[in-house]
Amino acid sequence: MVVLDLHLGGIHGFDFAAQVAAMSSSRPPAIVALTGDASPDTVRRAEAAGFAAFLRKPADADTLETVLRPILETECEP
Repeated sequence: MVVLDLHLGGIHGFDFAAQVAAMSSSRPPAIVALTGDASPDTVRRAEAAGFAAFLRKPADADTLETVLRPILETECEP
């Protein structure tokens, strides 16, 4: 799993996510957006890009666990 801010220095999170997905020859890792930009366009773009989840900053520990645990459980299945 990759938890990713969409506004990184030097590269946009969507571009980074595409590079991560392209590096995997089998199943790419789940990518979760964690960002302060929750505009409708950004959320739609994340959904279209196949992000496993979209979290708005700041995300507390309970929210992180609620969203990330099922993804981790799925990712760890053989």
